This record gives sequence, C-alpha cells and structure tokens, in this order.
Amino acid sequence: MPHHPATLTSLPGYLRGLAGLGLRPALIEQHLYRSQSYSYAELMGKAYALQRELGRRGVRAGDRIMIWGSSGAGWAAAFYGCVLAGAVVVPLDSGFSAGLAARVQQQTEAVLLCSDHEPLAGVPRLSFEQIVALPPEAAPEAAPEPGPETLLEIVFTSGATADPKGVMITHGNLLANLRPISGEIEKYLARARPFLPLRFLHLIPLSHLFGQVMGLLIPPLLESAVVYPESQAPAQWAELIRRYRASVMVAVPQQLTLFSQWAAGAADTSLEEAAAISKGRNIPWRWWRWRKLHRRLGWKMWAFVVGGASLATQLEDFWNGLGYAVVQGYGLTETAPAITITHPFKARRGAVGRALAGVETRIGADGEILVRGGNVSPGYYHNPEATAEAFAGGWLHTGDLGRLDEEGNLTFLGRKKEVIVTSAGLNVYPDDVERALAQQPAIEECAAVEDQRQGAAQVHAVVVLRAGEAAGALAAAVAAANAQLEPHQRISAASVWPQPHLPRTTSTRKLQRLAIARWVNQGEPAAPESPADGEGGGWKQFLERRWGLAPSRLQPQARLDSDLGLSSLDRVELWSWLEAHTPGGLDEAGLTLAQTVAEVDALLAPAERAAAAAAAGAAPQRPVAIPAEEKRWPQHPGLRRFRALSYYGLVFPVLRTAVTRVRVEGREHLQGLERPVLLVANHQSLLDVPVILRALPRAWRPWLAPAMGAEPYLGAFDPHASPWRRWRDRWRLGSVRLFFNGYLLSPLGAVAASLRHSGHLADQGYCPLIFPEGARTPDGRVHKFRPGIGVFAASLRLPIVPIRIEGLFEVLADRDRRPHPGPARVRFGPALHFPTESAEEITAKLQAWFMMGR
Repeated sequence: MPHHPATLTSLPGYLRGLAGLGLRPALIEQHLYRSQSYSYAELMGKAYALQRELGRRGVRAGDRIMIWGSSGAGWAAAFYGCVLAGAVVVPLDSGFSAGLAARVQQQTEAVLLCSDHEPLAGVPRLSFEQIVALPPEAAPEAAPEPGPETLLEIVFTSGATADPKGVMITHGNLLANLRPISGEIEKYLARARPFLPLRFLHLIPLSHLFGQVMGLLIPPLLESAVVYPESQAPAQWAELIRRYRASVMVAVPQQLTLFSQWAAGAADTSLEEAAAISKGRNIPWRWWRWRKLHRRLGWKMWAFVVGGASLATQLEDFWNGLGYAVVQGYGLTETAPAITITHPFKARRGAVGRALAGVETRIGADGEILVRGGNVSPGYYHNPEATAEAFAGGWLHTGDLGRLDEEGNLTFLGRKKEVIVTSAGLNVYPDDVERALAQQPAIEECAAVEDQRQGAAQVHAVVVLRAGEAAGALAAAVAAANAQLEPHQRISAASVWPQPHLPRTTSTRKLQRLAIARWVNQGEPAAPESPADGEGGGWKQFLERRWGLAPSRLQPQARLDSDLGLSSLDRVELWSWLEAHTPGGLDEAGLTLAQTVAEVDALLAPAERAAAAAAAGAAPQRPVAIPAEEKRWPQHPGLRRFRALSYYGLVFPVLRTAVTRVRVEGREHLQGLERPVLLVANHQSLLDVPVILRALPRAWRPWLAPAMGAEPYLGAFDPHASPWRRWRDRWRLGSVRLFFNGYLLSPLGAVAASLRHSGHLADQGYCPLIFPEGARTPDGRVHKFRPGIGVFAASLRLPIVPIRIEGLFEVLADRDRRPHPGPARVRFGPALHFPTESAEEITAKLQAWFMMGR
C-alpha cells in the first residue's frame, strides 16, 4: 500500500503521494446517461495544474476559496488543488441558494469561486469544466508543510436546529480523524488483499466533511475508486453497484431508507421479515437465503457506511439480516467529522460505536454528549459568542443526548433541544416514537414533535402517508404505534403533512423538526413543494409549457400517446425531466407501464392525489411490458467483427437489389473526428440504416448503433401473442441486434433505460443513430423534429453529425410492400457542438440544418 499511518504527517504530503497510484481508477462520474473515469495520476495532475493556476492568479496561502457545486472530478480537483496551494477551502452544498453563497463570500472574503453554478457578483470564478479541462502537470516544488493548527476549511452547515454557522476545521482536526482509520485499515490489509481494489458508491455531497473523508481521503488508502452517481433513483444505485462491482455504499440514513425500500421489493420480503428470518443465522446462510438480492447487487457488495444523522435500528437489522455489514459513525462538523465509528465485524446493535483513538467522550449531568480531542474544531468563524457557548470548559457540547455502556459503546438518543418533556417531567425521545410509527405499513415518513397548544406538552406525530392510503389509515397507524410505546411516550395527536415530503436539511437529509414543530404549534405554512416539481411547477405544467397542451386535455383518463400525442422521443424528454425533479428517484418499472395521466399521478403523488386518481375511475388496459435493460451481447468484440464481415458478404449485396447507387457527400466532415458522436438522420425508409452504413467510412461501420421503435417487435414481449407472432418478432429483433447492433426506443418501453443504454454505447465508442422525426416520412419530406432529440443531445454530451437522406422514399416508401430500385443520396454535415444550448435550442438548430436541404 502506498500510505502508512506514520506517513500521515501532513495533508499536502498525503495528497502528493496519491500520484504514485498511477493509472489506477480514482473517480468515476456517472451522469444520468454517460460516465467519465479519472485515474489517480490524471486527477492529481489536474490538481497540480490548479495549484499553479492559483499561483498565477495571485492566490496566497490562507486566502479563502469557495467550492460550490455537485460532487465529481471538478470538486475533487478543486479541493486537492486548494489544499496543495495552502488556501482555505469554503465548501458549500450544491443546493444552497445564490443569496446564501453571496453572504458566505462576504463573511469569509473569499477571493475565488470554484463552481458549476452561475458566477457571484464581483467574485472571480473558475468553473468545474475549466478545472477538469486543465492539462495535467507534474508536481511543483513542495511548499512548507502546514502545522496542525493551520486553518484548512470553513464549513457552513445547514443544521437541523440552528442557523448556519461557519465551523473552522484545521489540518490537525482532519488528520486526527484520518490517522486512526488508516491504522485500522492496516490491521486488516493482508486479509483484504483478495478483495482489492474496492469501489465505493458515494451518495453524500463532498461539501459535507463526512463526504470528503469517505470520498476523497479514505479510498486512496485502499487503492480504490469512488463512483459519484447523478441519479437519485435507488434502482439506479443498485444497477451501478452491480455494473462497477462496488463493495461499499456511502450514504446518509434517509438515502439508505430509500434503498431499503427498493431492496425489500427486490428480495420479496419486508424489513421486519428479513431480520426475523435471519436471526441467529450465520453469514453464509444469509447470503444463500437472500441470493436473489445479492445477485442483483453483485457478489462484491458487502457493506454500507452511514453517517450524517442517526440510523434506525430497524434498518441496521434489515441489512444485517440480508448478510451485509452496516458501519455507522456519529459525529458533527465540529469534530471533523467523526467521534465514534462502529467496527464492521464487532458492531453492537443500536450503538454508534466507540470513540476514535485520541478522542474523549463523556456524558454530562443532563445526558448531553461531551467531546474533546485533536479532532475538535477551534470554534466558529468570526462568532466568539457561539464558540464560547459550545466549547465551554474545554469540552465540545454537542447538543446531542446519549449514553455510554461499560465497553465504551455510545448510543445516540436524540437532539437535546428536540426532547419532549411531558407534564409529568418524563423525557420522550422523538426517535423512539418515530421508530414505532415508521414500522406501520401506511406511513411513508414521520416526525414526532412537542405539541404545546394545550398548555401541557404532548407528543404530536406529523406523517406522510404512502400513496393510495386513505386519511383514515392514520388513526390505525397511530394506535398500532402506541401499542408498542410506553404510556408517557404515546402519541396524543397526529397530522398529515401537506406536502409530499417532510422538510429536511440539504446535505445530510436530517429532519427539520423545529420547522415541523412551528407548523404544528404556530400554524406556520409548510414550504411549498409538490412531487416532481421543479422551477415553474409540476409535471403537468411542464407538459403545458413544452408541448402547448391545454390543461383541459390533462384529464386522468387521457393517454400519453393517443390523447396527448407524446411520441417515443417525447417520452424520453418527459422521463428525463421527471428523473431530475423527483426527490428520491422514480419507480422506473411503474412509469414504463404508466400510460395515462392518472397513472403518472399515482406514481408521483401523495395519498390524497392518488386517491383522487383512483376515484376518477381510470382503469386503462395495461400495455405490453418491454424489459427495462437492453441486451449487452451485441457489443461483444467478436460480434462487432462478425458484423463488419457480414456487411460485405450479405447486407450490401442485398441492398444493391433495391438501391442501385448511393451518392455520398460530406464524408470529409468525418475525417479527424473522434468517436463517439451522435448521428442524427431524417427517416425515409426501412432501408435508412443499411444505406447509412454503406455511406459511412469503413472504419466507422462496425460502431453504428441505431435506435429503433419497438412497435414491429411487440410480439416478442407479449405473453398473449400467438406462438407464430412471438417467434417471428423475436427472430426479427434478434436479427436486427445481431446484424445492426440496434436497440429499442419506444413509448411502451423504458425510455430512460434506452437513454442510459445510449450513454453506455457511447462510453464504449459506439455512435448512436437517432431519427428525430419519430416516424418514417409519409411524403418524402423532412417533418417536424420531436423535442426529445434535444434531450438526447444535451444528456449524452456528444458532437452531433447530421445526415440527410434523399431518394429512399421513392425506392421503398412506408406504404410499399416491394422496393422500386433506384439511387439514393446521403449527405453528412459538419459536426455540431452545443455546449450551452437548451434542449429546445438544439432541436431548433438541428431542424434548421435539415430544412436548408429542401
């Protein structure tokens, strides 16, 4: 291993050692539809380049630099470069508003912004794109090593119970966390060798200290790569775990809750059943009993690392019961960030672990957790009053309640300010109440807060009901929860939260119980939110804006295809928008089958809207379900070589019987152009793909991947089709996949999966071919492009090569049963680049290019 605990004398020295890992993968950005991988040598080369760039800009040691944006290579290179340059990092969560970012900049006097957001007035900006584009450089001459007291970061948190404060973190604070973890890794290194390198699926923002430690600092100790997914859909996390053979998922409890719901469905069990069935069984038995789930996630997956908030014991039991280790930590931003960590092989149920080496913990007289040690922050930036209050007597007063057992294991009991003190003087911890309530099938989310309206404190539950549950389910759920609680803990009253989700903090997804309590006690309105809502309203408003659909047409029984006129590419655009604006991700299988407005509402809406959709009486016939995942076997290198030979021995000779001559223009536009590109062509005939193959340069032909409508092949997936039709359509589909590397794109299929498959093809060097009209021309002319082509272009981030086809309508029109032999013309346009244009602008510009050929 390149690093030993004894070598962790300084953070810059540790980072300089990462370049020694060379071409080993360090970081994988998994966007919704494309991926980008960076080696340690490449990532550190960009960090060194940024270090020099900062020097050229006059940035000095101690200057503040803000990093504000999404996790990925740009964030990582910015952080490494700032540390190497001696700058003080000011990380901001990507979800913070521009107003908050501006206030932080003014308070810290930051001299530079590294960001994928819009610039702030008066602040120089380096975009993440510019940072990643920097040519890698060699390590400059090392600067003097910073002392342990040197300021490293100022972290502004969005706490669940307090206004944001700037926490000062020194080099010594972070090293105090890193050294004991590194020491534990060394102990188990020999036994871990057969499983290395590991890969981490990382879901926590890098603006959070726990995210930095788990995403930027610990994986190199294991020579491991970190995968940063853009998607917030649990099904996509599972697919990425399997695809990248990840061993560890790093998440906050709310994310693990979402993933647990997916896993319970995949394993055909429930949280309670999995724990009960597996109780007392050994790990091999659990892996065999739940092999269906282990197969879905891949056999290298074995652990979850959870932090940022308290984890429900039910979730811990569930994953342990399935045969997975759950490692959780307890800490604060003020402790950089860990205080305790559970041992993956010695965890105690319900506890958050023992204190790290060098960290002291004790429980105050009022039950508060007190901490001191090298990991504890020196205080709050420019806030001596808050510092004096939180760090009184030489101990950090965490504001959390807990207890220590005889072996030093810490159990977290809740926030001190959130404890409900009953009129009898008894303490009620909200976590205990919420744990009992969350076990009820009707409850999606819940929070327990103090109700002060009757003069005496009472326990009030605020819940979000699962979709389809009637309001009356709340009373039954409360009664069942109360049966599990002690008399002083029982819920006196309950309310349904008026939004689809309870309010949570931006990065760690902690419940904002104070905001919920104000809603209960003072009638403060809940923050406006609706399912799949982004800027400008929800999904129906998006339909109105994008396709000009009148609200009167969006009736519950209206079908997306026949009534609203959404084509396959339109569905691609709708799915992309929904995936980007739906908290917690989407049920892709459900959306694939959703064919009416009511069905989409039921998937996205809370209980009352789901009930309204059901009351509308919409009960459409279920369509044929096409598998969400496309076949990968057509991309096998052997089949690619087979296709290259078949073109000359079979495809082109047969093509000549219909197309007597193919006139090709603009082929020079492909010279010097690197694959992959997105090919976009007008749709004239069934012969379009063979003719495009004939027109392409020889080296490009095996790398074509045309997207196809699913309608001609529906019998292959219809269990009610006749045996003859099933065999015929399967043979057709298999032939198209074998000879042309085609893949399905259909309003009846999983359009998001088709878009992801396009990205997967591009990552391998293939060139997807899209026909943006959505159907073959009825009259030989180019017709209006569907907006989905703009989504494809913007999502895949590929140069676009337009291809105009002429003459094939006369050879074999859609209505013809036999060809009329004749010539065809294929014209390649210059590669088009759209780095900043919207999907609508891309569609309009592509349409304009094709119209110029009239």
